[in-house]
Amino acid sequence: MKSLYISAISALLLTPIGSAAVSYTMSLGTFYESDGTTSLQDNAVGLLFVNTDNSSTSSFGSALIGFDLSQTPQADSAVATPITVGGFELIAAFNGDSNGQFVGRAVDDILKDSGISNNDPLVFVFFESITSLSGTVGANENFGVLTGMTADQNLAPGGPAFEIPDTDGTFEILFGDSTVGGTTPQADFVADQVTAIPEPSSFALIGLGALATLFRRRR
Repeated sequence: MKSLYISAISALLLTPIGSAAVSYTMSLGTFYESDGTTSLQDNAVGLLFVNTDNSSTSSFGSALIGFDLSQTPQADSAVATPITVGGFELIAAFNGDSNGQFVGRAVDDILKDSGISNNDPLVFVFFESITSLSGTVGANENFGVLTGMTADQNLAPGGPAFEIPDTDGTFEILFGDSTVGGTTPQADFVADQVTAIPEPSSFALIGLGALATLFRRRR
């Protein structure tokens, strides 16, 4: 596993560009299934979002249900309607490698506009069982959320934190746990969340609460 990361470091260079946009060469992993020890299966799906309004990532648990994985992300909102999940804008979607890693992925031309701004956090969502960028995300899918890493945790020399940099150009992102020489906690790479929806009994309680509120208002 380490050899893949060493190759990524040597191959992916910081190369500033002249347009008012941000691009990345990105390597992340190793990611694990919910047991914390088994690496994600081949071609596991990962989605890269920008947290455009500092939303809590806890909202992903229900917001991802029904999300259409076949959508093509376009970060240039001037030419396309942004694809969003709550306060998170989708900028890239990938299939993983055969070892639970996502190595050498290109994310091109993220334009800073009314939606995406300097220092907005990046959020990487990865799935335990979904391996195809088609169909929709169902209920009770195990997933994980990787976010909040600092520039000091970036294994790429001079690389930024896991966020939209305040300068334009092409940047290298390289985050991993100790298995690949990184300092990001291993727990951050585990698919330990579930896209659970409320049980029918919960919906019933919600309905009773609404009726009680309505009754009080009418009195």
